[in-house]
Amino acid sequence: MKNISAVSIVSIFLAMSAHGAAFKLDVTKKIFPNGLTVLVQENHTAPIISYQTWFKIGSRHEVPGKTGLAHLFEHLMFKGTPRYSSKDFERSLENNGITHNAFTTQDYTVYFEDIPSDKLELVMDIESDRLAHLILNKDVFESERKVVQEERLLRVEQSIEGIMGEKLWGASFQKHPYKNPVIGWPQDLENLTLEDALAFFKNNYNISRAVISVSGDVSAAKVFSLIEKFYSGFQKADYQEKPALPESPLKKEFKIEVARSDAKTERILLGYRIGKAGEADSFVMDLISAILSQGKTSRLYRKLVFENQIATDVEGFASTPQDPGVYELSVGLNPGVTSAKILPVIDAEIERIKHVPVKPFELQRAKMKMVRGVLSSMKTCHGRAHNLALNEIITGSYQNLFDDLDQYEKVTAADVMKVASERLKVSNRVRVELKPK
Repeated sequence: MKNISAVSIVSIFLAMSAHGAAFKLDVTKKIFPNGLTVLVQENHTAPIISYQTWFKIGSRHEVPGKTGLAHLFEHLMFKGTPRYSSKDFERSLENNGITHNAFTTQDYTVYFEDIPSDKLELVMDIESDRLAHLILNKDVFESERKVVQEERLLRVEQSIEGIMGEKLWGASFQKHPYKNPVIGWPQDLENLTLEDALAFFKNNYNISRAVISVSGDVSAAKVFSLIEKFYSGFQKADYQEKPALPESPLKKEFKIEVARSDAKTERILLGYRIGKAGEADSFVMDLISAILSQGKTSRLYRKLVFENQIATDVEGFASTPQDPGVYELSVGLNPGVTSAKILPVIDAEIERIKHVPVKPFELQRAKMKMVRGVLSSMKTCHGRAHNLALNEIITGSYQNLFDDLDQYEKVTAADVMKVASERLKVSNRVRVELKPK
């Protein structure tokens, strides 16, 4: 697939809308005897490759009292092997023009390298080696545990947005592990041991839970041949995803107040429980979020910032992970403005989208925003490898990616009213209010 310019996005969308067509990529998928899933998307426009290893391991797979292990282990995976010390690992990648990183979410952990196309074998050697021979000892563990504790201090406890978001998700779920922060609870991080990390690695990091996604200047035949060379020695493990405990519906609004001495003005964070990724409602919620709270043309931004001048900013997005998620709506209040003044205005706009059909141009503008996001994310080999693996893990098949544009185009004004009425209820939300101390 050729790179997509921003100028051509509109014409592509109009053509797709007219013909009801979905975009496609030529992808080759192979599941190896040990359970490893490999996706290859060839693109020979530039001599680069994105090589990504996704594990179906996230904070949802932790046990009570051991939160933060999935994210901590992401750190530990960079500490080296007998063949590649942590310094050798970094040096080998940087000296060959390779950029790399990793991240952990509620549902998965990802390690990626963006590489010159002639360095694929080197990267596979390094990745397979650290999966097989990672050095884990007490010194390494204690060092990285302290790094994560400091990271939590900076990103959560010393961050207004971080602490508000943590409280929102913690109150939105009572049973589901989404209630736990990916970075872990402070008391759990303090009590984690090397034995906990070793057990987590043994129980979770098996090749049967991995998806390797490759996009760029390479053939599927070459990728599969190198996979055989570097990964065939890993044994298949019996693995079956355990469904998380189902959540009971929220019955009334849950309010949390956060008092901070570093806050100059008030802020409100609202969270509405919504569905999961891939469901028809998730596409509707994306559009509702765009209409209400994304950008300066959104309804709430115009109403609160421009017209009433009672807010400094409005942001919102629908977070739809593997299981039902949350629509987050964040509003910063102007000095002297209180939540008692701004909440009725927010609620009135939400009621309007439930009962008054969205005008065609406004709905189409929201669809265009989603289309731009999808197509822009597919412009690079990194974006393509990411989206293919994400859909393979979260929705069960990479092919669901190709239906996204059609799913957005199918949404009607009636769908918007229906989903908004079902999801955006006061009784279905958590409200976190920031107050200056």
